[in-house]
Amino acid sequence: MIADWYKRQGYHFLAISDHNVMQEGTRWFEIKQPVSLKGEVVQRGGGAVLDKYLARFGAEWVERRTREGKQEVRLKPLSEYRSLLEEPGRFLMIPSEVMGPPAEETRPRRTPPHRRYSRDVGTVLAEVTGPQAEYTLRGDEVYVRAKIVSSKPKDNGSVGGEFETAWTQPVVVMGADR
Repeated sequence: MIADWYKRQGYHFLAISDHNVMQEGTRWFEIKQPVSLKGEVVQRGGGAVLDKYLARFGAEWVERRTREGKQEVRLKPLSEYRSLLEEPGRFLMIPSEVMGPPAEETRPRRTPPHRRYSRDVGTVLAEVTGPQAEYTLRGDEVYVRAKIVSSKPKDNGSVGGEFETAWTQPVVVMGADR
């Protein structure tokens, strides 16, 4: 449902993640009763949300089960739903994951000193215009990452004329002269 929303809003790509978990394998999500938080009803996969999911994709697509008396719905991995949404040149699904400490980790941590590689870190290595880009590694890069600028204007930009923008995670070049 989330990826479908982004596509219908005119986005060109979506790098969807579930925090530090890739969208692979079999996972089930418990359908819980609505909960009221600060006077606002929150749906956790049940009620109207589940009804919309069923209406959009059909009962054959949506897998449900009862386990230990609890209703669950199967979370589809990217490999199963990507073909329903991707359209070459219009909308691309990108596998991704976000790495970092668990949210519940609240103890203060000492930040290690930053390693300074060179004044060239952050240098633009290549610019490409159009829907397809390619970069061939030279071998002397510390890392490479792509900045993707959409043709869609940013709704809440901090300056006029801003466009929707995303960055890929850096690719660390092993064996680079550091």
